[in-house]
Amino acid sequence: MFRLTLMPEKLNPENMKIFKTGIFLLISISIQLCLSNGLSAQSLVINEVMASNASTIADEDGDYPDWIELYNTSTEAVNLEGYGLSDNYNSPFKWVFPDVGIEPGQHLLIWASGKDRRPGQGELTNGMLKEVYTGIPGSAVIDLTSHPSYPDNPSGINVLKGLFEAPINIGDHYGQRIQGWIKAPATGQYVFWISSDDNSQLFLSTSANPEDAVLIALVPGWTNPRQWNKYPQQQSAPVTLQQGEYYYIMTLMKEHEGGDNLAVGWQQPGGSLERPIPGQHLFTDQTQLHTNFSISAAGEEIILTHPSGTLIDEIPPTAIPTDISYGRAPDGSSELFFFDEPTPGSQNPDNGYTGIQPPPVFSHEGGPYTESFQLTLESDPNALIYYTSNGQTPDPGSGILYSSPIIITGTVIIRAMAYREGYLPSEPASMIYSRIGSNIQNFQSNLPVVILHQFNMPISPGDRTPASAVFIDHNEGDSTYLIGDIALQSRIEANVRGSSAQTFPKKMFGFHLVDEMDKDRDESLFGMPEEHNWILYAPYSDKTLMRNAIAYTLGAGFGRWAPRIRFVELFLHSGNGPVTNTHYHGVYVLVERIKWGEDRVNITKIGAGDNNEPEISGGYIIKKDRLNEGDVGMETDLGTLLAIVRPSEADITAAQKNWIRNYMSAFEAVLYNPGFANPETGYQSYIDVDSFIDHFLITELLKEIDGYRLSTFMYKDRNQKLVMGPVWDFNLSLGNANYLNGWQAQGWYYSLLDPWNCYIGCGVRDWYVRLLQDTVYDQKMKYRWWELRQDLFSNENLSNMIWDFNDLLSEAQVRNFNRWPILGQYVWPNWYVGQTYQDEINWMHNWLMNRLAWMDSQMGEPPVFLEHELVYFWLFDSTLPNNTPLEQIEATYQIAGNGLIEFHSALEGYPFQQGHPNWRKASMERRNAPTEINYRPEGNNGTPFDQVNMRGLQVKQPFTGDAGENILIFHLPGIGFENLIFSFAAKDENAAEYLLPEYSVQPGEPEWITAGLQSDTLPLLSTYQLYEID
Repeated sequence: MFRLTLMPEKLNPENMKIFKTGIFLLISISIQLCLSNGLSAQSLVINEVMASNASTIADEDGDYPDWIELYNTSTEAVNLEGYGLSDNYNSPFKWVFPDVGIEPGQHLLIWASGKDRRPGQGELTNGMLKEVYTGIPGSAVIDLTSHPSYPDNPSGINVLKGLFEAPINIGDHYGQRIQGWIKAPATGQYVFWISSDDNSQLFLSTSANPEDAVLIALVPGWTNPRQWNKYPQQQSAPVTLQQGEYYYIMTLMKEHEGGDNLAVGWQQPGGSLERPIPGQHLFTDQTQLHTNFSISAAGEEIILTHPSGTLIDEIPPTAIPTDISYGRAPDGSSELFFFDEPTPGSQNPDNGYTGIQPPPVFSHEGGPYTESFQLTLESDPNALIYYTSNGQTPDPGSGILYSSPIIITGTVIIRAMAYREGYLPSEPASMIYSRIGSNIQNFQSNLPVVILHQFNMPISPGDRTPASAVFIDHNEGDSTYLIGDIALQSRIEANVRGSSAQTFPKKMFGFHLVDEMDKDRDESLFGMPEEHNWILYAPYSDKTLMRNAIAYTLGAGFGRWAPRIRFVELFLHSGNGPVTNTHYHGVYVLVERIKWGEDRVNITKIGAGDNNEPEISGGYIIKKDRLNEGDVGMETDLGTLLAIVRPSEADITAAQKNWIRNYMSAFEAVLYNPGFANPETGYQSYIDVDSFIDHFLITELLKEIDGYRLSTFMYKDRNQKLVMGPVWDFNLSLGNANYLNGWQAQGWYYSLLDPWNCYIGCGVRDWYVRLLQDTVYDQKMKYRWWELRQDLFSNENLSNMIWDFNDLLSEAQVRNFNRWPILGQYVWPNWYVGQTYQDEINWMHNWLMNRLAWMDSQMGEPPVFLEHELVYFWLFDSTLPNNTPLEQIEATYQIAGNGLIEFHSALEGYPFQQGHPNWRKASMERRNAPTEINYRPEGNNGTPFDQVNMRGLQVKQPFTGDAGENILIFHLPGIGFENLIFSFAAKDENAAEYLLPEYSVQPGEPEWITAGLQSDTLPLLSTYQLYEID
């Protein structure tokens, strides 16, 4: 790792003097704030906290974060500006309050979400406050406004961020109020509309004052969603608004039964219709405070600190279960209790629970066993234990009161809870006991084993069914035994997956690991990263059992995420009897599912409140595939139908769906434009070209017959381009298809498709047809092919991969085909039918070698590669955004790890938004003045230097500031290499005098040193010079 620090030509002593003066003024202001804020400080208490909020209350984004409630016990208001809130005694000001107050006898809710939001008192932010009131009969607005819960006791509160539109079909017998301010973008006459189911009313003020609001439109009956013209009363008379002014607006709606919806639209002066009204015109003063930390459910302190440093109040470290709160009863008292009915933002119950009863202790750990035994359950002598043996929650109504040992003779899941007067009941504790029949007690395998217990509820397609699973692994070099070490046992929720695969008798399953409270349980399975969402893929028509494994292994070899896999053997068990050889279900592949996650598709998770730039620009996962039942997908302007994966169709907002649809439509419009190959305005401005090339090459190499038209994933991160991938579902590859010439090792696959075979539009296939018409893209694709042929796609690597999988499966495949005797038989859509397993492997291997030879013949002459001479290279060209502060740049060419340039600005808060006083100061940006001094063609697919398209980097002044110095850090993993030389070209433009190079080889936190460098100072000249650091 290298670090370059830029030093200015001179230090300005005036700046240093001002900086020191600023510190003095800051201290004096802090003292004044401490005095004014201390008047009623001791009357503030931390009244209630929740450390694991799964479903109690949502924030304005629709998320369920932890929360902290303050209460003012005094008769005076308290301004909280400068107070500290923290989960660490050693860092009392971990999060500091903005200018907000808390009135006498009032509660203030702070989300412990990690989002770090601090709106000030009365500050307007984008959004509209939505309050929902449940359990109210009737269908008229008056039924809502006359109910005792209105207006002060809503059942739920959140902020709408996208459109002036409430979620559709959320329930029955409820009312809602949406209120805030609307800002007029122009002066003139506006017309408003409202639509709803059932009755609704729309109020608008003549000013920002809510007291001036008058009724302007209503729905007397009901309408369909966004049905604007069913009743004449839905439309307002023209209303004159002044540009830049804020006007209070409110709508009330009452739902009885059936469908429900609510939306408000307008027509601006000049005739522009916006129905519903977009979020950029809508504002709320709802003070949604979010800390920069969350609370550990295992227990950690919560402390409130006065600006002077005095500790005001604390909640000691306490383990708090999910959806349980811990607080004072009554409000403000010193007594702390647990509450199973939390009251965020309102009065606590007068009493709660003294503690939480621990779960019962089982005398026997769960797992496979061979002999019957007596199970005892133990708990506190003052507690009662209830248990079930059918998987149900063991409460007093459904459970059995434990009084004597339980005789365990079969396969069963025992769940138990302990109950004690004055205490919250324990969480359930579960053990799965799998009785192993005599005919498989000596079973052994070189693969891990999964036992899937359906009990008496068969797993089916559609909704997930409760079940249980036991995961048994082996030590390296040893066999797996059923009576052996258990990697994990867990309750699960599972369903049958697949489309055409559902017609096969060997079913594929998807499952979620769930905890005792039926929440997602993240666990590592057989060495793969922790997650709760998994797939048990069932190779059936693929008689080699390995086609998907080959594709996923190659996909990971590109350096991007692809699903990890483990071959396993599955026992599918029903009922409560022993697990026997009749339950053996064959060789399966445990696969990671494509979803958001640090160890899956690692992109920003977009939330319900992310409806404006830049948040709305990512992250999305979409695919070209059949739609799930009930989904409608999205169709581009050119008719390409795409499915929405993340967010799901149920979760994506209308604004988000419209944004990603427009992005895909714009990409297609540019792609089919005559100037599509322009590097700045063409397709390259929308897509990650390298990922598109890699996906094309693996689809063509393996000739996946579902490729392009089905099972084709892509994703888009925030402020990033569209990435093609990850690879998915390659079971019809490597010659395993008797249609679309899938059995032939020769011929391009993408050119075979026609609109009928593409399944509602050939969009993705046609993208590649068009991309390959760009000679630069075609050249890059061919260069990448020959590059991959050096290692990942080499005959040796691919052959070794097949033979390694063959060796791994040689033992288990015998049992698989005894269970499923299909060798020598046609299974759709086989073209080749081998008589033995080895026949299938040999034929596939020969097919692949022939395919490689044919692909080679289509790619022109191979370039000359210099063996590992270039390890990392950064190509700065016109694809870098112009006039934009940059934070980091990934290496465009690398053969080792993840090369990265990371920029640390001298100014705190970098990067700044346009309009900020520090916009484009102390920044790293594109420079339109390149040099070929350090250009390496092998780092750019062999392309010669092109002055027109090449660019450089610049670091702008000031070089020192409140955050230190401008620093460029080059992350250069070098394991396996020696004699590394770091080279770059640089020049000065009357700003910097020299560079200070340092390096670190320390894992983790870097230790910057200069030992061994020829010089620790690199003078800069006015023309480009080549610098080499050895």
